[in-house]
Amino acid sequence: MSSRAPVHVAATRLLYCSDDRPGGVVKVADYVELLRERWKTVLAFALAGALLGTALFILRPQQYSSNLELYVSAQLAQGDNAANAAYEGSLFTQQRVKSYTQLITSDRVLAEVRDRLQLGGSPDDVAQHLDVAAGVDSVLIDVTATQDDPQQAANLANTVGAVFIGVVEDLERPSEPGAPRPIVVRPVALATPPAEPSSIGLPALAALGLLVGAALGVAFSYVRSILDTSVTTPEAAAEAAGAPSIGTVGFDQALARNAWQLAEGESPNAEAYRQIRTNLQFVDVEHAARVLAVSSSLPGEGKTTTTLNVARALGFSGYRVVVVDGDLRRPRAAQLLDLEAAVGVTNVLANHLSVESAIQRRPRDQFDVLVSGPIPPNPSELLGSQAMKSMLRELAVRYDYVLVDSPPTLPVTDAAALAPSTDGVVLVCRAGKTSVQQLTSAANSIRTASGKIVGVVLSMAPTRGVEARARYNSYYASSVAQHPSRTVEPPGTTEQFERRAEVQTGPARPSPRRRT
Repeated sequence: MSSRAPVHVAATRLLYCSDDRPGGVVKVADYVELLRERWKTVLAFALAGALLGTALFILRPQQYSSNLELYVSAQLAQGDNAANAAYEGSLFTQQRVKSYTQLITSDRVLAEVRDRLQLGGSPDDVAQHLDVAAGVDSVLIDVTATQDDPQQAANLANTVGAVFIGVVEDLERPSEPGAPRPIVVRPVALATPPAEPSSIGLPALAALGLLVGAALGVAFSYVRSILDTSVTTPEAAAEAAGAPSIGTVGFDQALARNAWQLAEGESPNAEAYRQIRTNLQFVDVEHAARVLAVSSSLPGEGKTTTTLNVARALGFSGYRVVVVDGDLRRPRAAQLLDLEAAVGVTNVLANHLSVESAIQRRPRDQFDVLVSGPIPPNPSELLGSQAMKSMLRELAVRYDYVLVDSPPTLPVTDAAALAPSTDGVVLVCRAGKTSVQQLTSAANSIRTASGKIVGVVLSMAPTRGVEARARYNSYYASSVAQHPSRTVEPPGTTEQFERRAEVQTGPARPSPRRRT
């Protein structure tokens, strides 16, 4: 997928009518998927159309149509060649009918109709209430009058017919006195007041508005998906960041309701974090990344949630893990984990406290935490300082993994200042929210500061749909059902964790090792 113009997968297939399947055949599922993801938009447009149709019915008065049919005939000459005269008379009449349909709506006819009925306005205003038509090779002219009142509609049609017949008699008057008129116009039957309105009723008008609104909703959703520049797939995230994709975390409704929640047990998100843990271990086997900063382009993309859950997954795998809250502007770790926020990173950097005494334990979750401490006036300078680098180096001696929850990259320079002091940066981007331009800019900012991006995580991804994680969820759910008694997390009691927390300093280990 191009990082320049990434679009939704389904919309792309609809646009180009092809995909990676042989023959470029577009599945119906691609269309269904696009509608399913945008069904709220389509429903909103459909309801708006139905309401608009209902309002139109209420505001516009009902219309009644009355029809007058006029018969046009030619006066046949008497003689021996009667058949030939009849044929010529028929052709003559048909030619006249074409001209008469225009004559009926002429100013001469409509001005007199207006005066007789005292309608007011111009002849063009009267013409708006009339519809004149004649069939091909026909000698019949249909005049349909439409008014708010059925009786007025009938009066208008009959008056138009009477005035028109008088005008034809005047125009077709023979030049010789006493000679018969060449053509005669007669009404087949007078127009009568209609019993039912001719305008569309409320159910039909509301249904029409519903269909039109739904069609506009589908078109809007389709265009919006095509123009969408947000990151929606792990492949797009990897290409935009220029780093491998190390995991995809689905959107969790429970997480949306609560400020913080650890992924538990057999849930799909817990498995997703375990996959990120595994991928981090093999992202660079020659140079193990043990001190990792976790950042994002903008706030609200899930970097703190990812940091804590990956730390937990590493801790339950037997590694010694510490989480450092490096967001010195808007720290969240202490609040989310219900820890003491007064003592942390800033105290250690100011040489007011040792690292060991500032660390707080999380025995239940199998990782330690170093909160941010008091908010300093110069966060960027502190994170890029030699003291910060020394503190991370000391933590790397004590722990197998040091995960630093760093600030977003684009609003401030803190993450870029911190990056050179770490072994690498993990970028978190929110599916459907983070744009390719934002993710690319964040990656470039880190690389410009001599930082290394070890991987990218796609967070809050849709958990339903053809291109989403629903197929994995179904497989995983069935697997859990077959092994209901399986224990997912490795055994690790609080006592074991506390014994392990008694850290012994020593030379830095070349690679992470599990606790025994």
